[in-house]
Amino acid sequence: MQVGKASESEEQEWTMNRTPGQYFDALFVCTDDKYHVYVNGEHFTDFNHRCGVPDVSHFHVQGNMDIKDVEYFEPLEDDFVKQIPSGMEKGDVVVFKGFMRPGGDVFSVNFMTGYTADSDIALHFNPRIGEGQVIMNCCTGGDWGEEEKADIPSVIAEGKPFEIKIVTKRNKFKVYVNGNKCMKFDARLNVEDIKGIMVKGEAFIYQVKLERKLEKPVVESLPFGLREGGWIVVQAIPKKGSEGFAVNLCCGEDDDCDVAFHFNPRLQENCSIRNTFSGGDWQEEERDQPCFPFEKKETCEIAINIKSDKFVTYVNGEHYIDYNHRLSLDSSSCKRNWHYYYHTRISSPYTAKTIGLYIINL
Repeated sequence: MQVGKASESEEQEWTMNRTPGQYFDALFVCTDDKYHVYVNGEHFTDFNHRCGVPDVSHFHVQGNMDIKDVEYFEPLEDDFVKQIPSGMEKGDVVVFKGFMRPGGDVFSVNFMTGYTADSDIALHFNPRIGEGQVIMNCCTGGDWGEEEKADIPSVIAEGKPFEIKIVTKRNKFKVYVNGNKCMKFDARLNVEDIKGIMVKGEAFIYQVKLERKLEKPVVESLPFGLREGGWIVVQAIPKKGSEGFAVNLCCGEDDDCDVAFHFNPRLQENCSIRNTFSGGDWQEEERDQPCFPFEKKETCEIAINIKSDKFVTYVNGEHYIDYNHRLSLDSSSCKRNWHYYYHTRISSPYTAKTIGLYIINL
């Protein structure tokens, strides 16, 4: 990979140290004088502008790699408010993505009972770099309650890209930063009364997203079938008391349809079972694995990449396991009616809350 430096006559080669099949996330941030490049959340390099930013109109990706997704974001306005007219629900997850402004010190996220700054605040999440702390609090009738404090996550303090997930429970909030547990806050107001989320301060926030659990069983049709290079991404939280959950790639919606890929993490066994169901019979299970990356009540992202000869599965951005095809993607049964089927039966001990489903490049 070549990245330009200070002048057009100088270029320097940078090695990304990526091995074939390794999953990575690249973020390009355009500021007034340069592009900042981050790979997997770590600063990689900077590139000074050589032409006017308004002249840039296309994004071109080339090379020998599979692209899962490309997204373009602009920073949200300060005092941005995301409205939730129906109110928040137990199990909702709110995701914030961004990074600190150069020289920035503080920003805040407020879960409010209304849409204006004078509304009661059920949750005030306030990182303060200068103090090295995150402050959490509640404000009712203009009066602030007692503060709760925790050490500020290093990714925020160091100005790196961050992803904040706030998980809403019946009587508390749980906060994760870049996948790591940060702190929790006992709810002092009713969660159902939260109608707006305000973001303000010295940070560039480019995405605020509400993820709401899907009703099970979740069935999503793949109108063009499974194609080589395609991705299926599932975001879920294994429930308290859960023994596990299952993700099935099926050749239909019927209970007895063929299942090309059965991916079944079992939390009590600390093992992910893989198998295929064909002609009414289960085949031989596969159980070998490098680790077991799932925990009860912890968010997880499962990304399945379809190759010509196998399914490649990643969990939380890390390569996990491969599963060779036992049913051909071109077989008549699979080609006729491919479905993604997130599968939980009422009588089954396998339970999890699905909060996101994405089918990409299919």
